[in-house]
Amino acid sequence: MKTPLFIGFILSIFIVFSCKSIDQPDITNTQKDSIVIVPAKGSYMRLTEPIACGELPARRIWVYLPPNYVEDSTKYYPVCYMHDGQNVFENGGYGSWNMHNMLNARALEGKELGIVVAIDNTSKRLAEYTPFANADYAKVPLGDAYLEAIVKHIIPYVNSHYRTLPDRAHTMLCGSSLGGLISYYGAYKADSVFGSIGAISPAFWYCKNDLKPFISTVTSRYPNATKIYFICGDSESTTMVSDMQEFYEATLARGIPAVAIKYEVVTGGKHNEASWSNQIGRVYDFLFE
Repeated sequence: MKTPLFIGFILSIFIVFSCKSIDQPDITNTQKDSIVIVPAKGSYMRLTEPIACGELPARRIWVYLPPNYVEDSTKYYPVCYMHDGQNVFENGGYGSWNMHNMLNARALEGKELGIVVAIDNTSKRLAEYTPFANADYAKVPLGDAYLEAIVKHIIPYVNSHYRTLPDRAHTMLCGSSLGGLISYYGAYKADSVFGSIGAISPAFWYCKNDLKPFISTVTSRYPNATKIYFICGDSESTTMVSDMQEFYEATLARGIPAVAIKYEVVTGGKHNEASWSNQIGRVYDFLFE
């Protein structure tokens, strides 16, 4: 029979490890030109083979390379990782962000671009995009495991196949709705990996009573080197704007300076891909400044 002291010891170990941040194991590029197939110029492709993601289901990614990627083999690029990959470039059933159109328009304006990696969601999307339980939805959250899959499986794959700038200053995480929620959480849980965050229509309602205490106790290791763009529409849910305002203020209170944060409420903006496709350009520009 295990003693109470022994059980307490085991619980203390669990608590310590469950609160650990997720750090990138290796940011070294070793096979920078190992691509076999690249997208057409200024376009994107969906990789044929799914990428193993540890304890979570394997998934495919979509990759956009800037128009001059092939011509200039000496150049290295920032990377923006995005959730709900099925909708980022194409219509995945709920509309599309048409991300490539926005990027190519900026290329024509002479702006510098980065690589965009869109990560497909899976049947476990609800659990994977949430860091805390919700009794009415996912009672077993997989947000930590999902971030770990990105950090330890997807990012190393991308760094080994493409010419990336793998440091946190050039690594971004962006998503909408629950994707905005898990991106914001990633600013704290994986702060050594992601230096810029796009929180678009973030679904803070899902676990705000757990998320708020969490960020109030976490000390960011990079408060002066983190950028966050909060954006939502005023025609979404009744609590969207107030929830986002609450976490914007909480973020300021945690030491990230106002100059590193953008906060925008879009008149007429709705909770759908059509609205987000009109917003992503501003988010992208800020994160890549």
